[in-house]
Amino acid sequence: MKTEEQIEKRLFDMAGEFRAACYGKKWIIAKRLYDKALTLCTELDMPEDVKKKLFGTRPYEADPADAKDGAFEEDLVIRMLEQCIRNEEERIEEEKKRKAYLQHKRFYAKK
Repeated sequence: MKTEEQIEKRLFDMAGEFRAACYGKKWIIAKRLYDKALTLCTELDMPEDVKKKLFGTRPYEADPADAKDGAFEEDLVIRMLEQCIRNEEERIEEEKKRKAYLQHKRFYAKK
């Protein structure tokens, strides 16, 4: 079993991999890394200071100037999520076009 320090190191390594995936526009890989790190922190009940170092602090009700980025930078996380949504919307649209084409093709093949 890994020690807490080993797990913490791996989580920070994942943040670096996340950053590289975002800069390489590998959005799905970035999303998996982010989700996995978030899940591990939650499931392993990591200390609050580790969570703050990884994900930053977002005092939305308080002064927004107090917000601090963590290893998973908020701007990159937002961009990654937007790109994943955009890619999924494009995939759905392409699937609709493909289905419409196949229905059209089947309809005229019967005649």
